[in-house]
Amino acid sequence: MPPTQYRPSRRSWVKLWVNEWLDGTIRWQLTPEQRSFWADLLALAGHSRFPGVVTPGEDGSGFVAYPVSFFCSTFGCPETVVKEALALFEMQKRIRNENGVIYIVNWDKYQSEYQQKRQRIEYKKSSDSAANVRTMSQQKSTAVEPEVEVEVEVEVETEGEKRRKALPQNPKALSSPELKQQQKQLRQAEREMKEHPCSAGAKMAFDEAMGAIRRLAAKKSL
Repeated sequence: MPPTQYRPSRRSWVKLWVNEWLDGTIRWQLTPEQRSFWADLLALAGHSRFPGVVTPGEDGSGFVAYPVSFFCSTFGCPETVVKEALALFEMQKRIRNENGVIYIVNWDKYQSEYQQKRQRIEYKKSSDSAANVRTMSQQKSTAVEPEVEVEVEVEVETEGEKRRKALPQNPKALSSPELKQQQKQLRQAEREMKEHPCSAGAKMAFDEAMGAIRRLAAKKSL
């Protein structure tokens, strides 16, 4: 028979069905010594790395059988009791003996709860882990991003620049020395207005230069 799936860890308990143990056929079909042997055999099958198989391991050809002397020393009973008990268990179809390797019949049916419980625990751990990952992901996605102040340079056209653009753009008129002098004064007044926006003197000088330029420009254009 091919080996079953390898179990990296041994189970820590086996199930003993109370009603069957106390009121079932095992109570009157087996002697107290044989019942003790049967309970030890179940524990040994649970201790095995291969569920339900009483074996110390496997080699290239399959499972390895325990010698009879092992059962005698482990269970504390004579060889005749071991052989009689194993023969009786096999006759009652409680075990299957294949070249000394003992298989507990219906092991998966009666002892599957251990594996089911283990799978539920592993599933719960994986579910909790997945839930934690989702929670952390949601927390990251809903985290409030820090406010960042961004400085933006905006060119603002000053009142002086607006007025200067309104001046007549007659190249011939604006080429006279008088106009150039007034334009120089206008630029100077404009700089002072930028540096001192609340300065009444700078604004007055700017207005005077603007007025002079308009008059000269109008005169030159005639």
